[in-house]
Amino acid sequence: MKVLIVSFYYEPEVGAAPSRITNLAKGLKASGMDVDVLTCLPNYPKGRIFEGYRGRFSMKEMVDGINVYRYWTYATISKNPLKRVLAMTAFATTLWAFARRRKLIKSYDRIIIQSPPILVAASAIALFKKGFGKHTILNVSDLWPMSAVELGFMTEGSLSHRAMSRIERFMYRSVDAVMGQSSEIVEHVRNMFPERRTFLYRNLQPIQVESLARERSGALKIVYAGLFGVAQDMLSLLRSVDFVKLGVEMHLYGGGNQMAEIEEYIKTFDSFNIEAIKLENSYNDARTAAEEMIAIIDDCLFLTEKNQKVDVVATLKLVGRKLADINDKYFTANYTDALTECKTKLATVKRVEKKKVSAADSVKAVVTMSAAK
Repeated sequence: MKVLIVSFYYEPEVGAAPSRITNLAKGLKASGMDVDVLTCLPNYPKGRIFEGYRGRFSMKEMVDGINVYRYWTYATISKNPLKRVLAMTAFATTLWAFARRRKLIKSYDRIIIQSPPILVAASAIALFKKGFGKHTILNVSDLWPMSAVELGFMTEGSLSHRAMSRIERFMYRSVDAVMGQSSEIVEHVRNMFPERRTFLYRNLQPIQVESLARERSGALKIVYAGLFGVAQDMLSLLRSVDFVKLGVEMHLYGGGNQMAEIEEYIKTFDSFNIEAIKLENSYNDARTAAEEMIAIIDDCLFLTEKNQKVDVVATLKLVGRKLADINDKYFTANYTDALTECKTKLATVKRVEKKKVSAADSVKAVVTMSAAK
């Protein structure tokens, strides 16, 4: 059987949504199915297209034996509802470029479409179910617009709520089956369309973890790894709980549109005992910064080898500024190799004016990076 999965989210993005869809695709592939994925250029949860995917409208890549077709979208994590709608509308529009692959689309036995975002899901249903008449299954992981009302994004009975409700009914009415991530989702769909075939799909992750018996010493450590979004609202938790009084260390790993607010909030507490406020964001930023530094140095070396006039001093200053921007202990541990490569390449720069900056000074600037705060 040949299956196409349509989703706004997919790896290398991180978070619950991309994790679930990636797990679904890999699970179907492991069961012997031929699986393709139609998604947008990765941008979640950072709100900008990832390094290596920028400057493209579309691309195809093979990931773990799965063909992944990616199309451009407007990337943002802004809380502005208009910008968020624009982001969803962008991919809901660009995914129609996939319609040019008529022969490929006709070869699919099933189309699985992820919702939310419901604008993307509705657009995909219009294309594949209404346009090509394919057997379509809707995978619902959250109920919209109901969740939007509960989160305060939308007022029940408003024009936007009525419009989204119509789109929701269009989706449930049009597809051949609906699979829900919870019993509540399945019951909700059944109440609206009793005749619609539904089933519960938990999407459990196939992860084995060894139990490590160890004695606890010091403060109790609590770890949250996930999104820092409005729905999770970790900022309210941090404001409401006195972790110092409880003798608890709260360790946070992840990213999302509340990240900046959380970081600013924690800065107001000199002794606030949250030791790790960024991991995934720092990791990605470190990789991007390291790659940018190496690219700058490569260009400098190339021009030097071609006997072109190069302002090495300006180049080293630019690299130095980038190093200062990413002076953080969490990713120096992950990017030793990248930093070592920077050191090596900087040390090979020969055309440095004696009166200004020496290669040794430039290496010293990189070494300073390793002395993480």
